[in-house]
Amino acid sequence: IMAVSKDPRLSLALLGVLPFLALAIGIVVRKGLPLFHSMQAKLDKLNLVLRENLTGIRVIRA
Repeated sequence: IMAVSKDPRLSLALLGVLPFLALAIGIVVRKGLPLFHSMQAKLDKLNLVLRENLTGIRVIRA
């Protein structure tokens, strides 16, 4: 809305580019989300092992 009030021609160019930008963002999200979930699962396993090791150290010191 603000783009139309500032420069109508430029806002038309923006409308032409927006579908391609939305498509590119969709592709990145579609490919990136499974990788993100995979990394979260691996990080969860790493944190679990680290927590177990730190808990074991506390028990040995006590």
